[in-house]
Amino acid sequence: LSGRSKKWIKFKCLPRQEAVVGGYTEPRGGRLGFGALLVGYYEGERFKYAGKVGTGFDERALKELSPVLHRLSRRTTPFADFASARSAPPVHWVRPKVVCEVAFDGWTEEGRLKYPRFVAVKKDRDPRQVTAA
Repeated sequence: LSGRSKKWIKFKCLPRQEAVVGGYTEPRGGRLGFGALLVGYYEGERFKYAGKVGTGFDERALKELSPVLHRLSRRTTPFADFASARSAPPVHWVRPKVVCEVAFDGWTEEGRLKYPRFVAVKKDRDPRQVTAA
């Protein structure tokens, strides 16, 4: 069919990337658990920061992931290249053990994910094998 009609569905295809959680922010508003995940990937032995993932979580994911992150707590950033901003909300650092999958719109020149959205936790992946695609 040509032209516009209700028989056409617009569907945006997005690339996906595995990412390792290195920290999280405090929840805001009515959200429970955490606000956003700070994620990264490995480049050789270096754990590099790839950005914040703050959307895509349902209530179940927030409930299941929050206690896991609390158990992995550490005092310092695990990222080799993280530069904090003074205006950023407090960050809770975690040992990089949890792998998740994110959908995103591309990569920035700085190596950050553009508009990443949480898809799922990947329990079958070794975090050290997660690299930038």
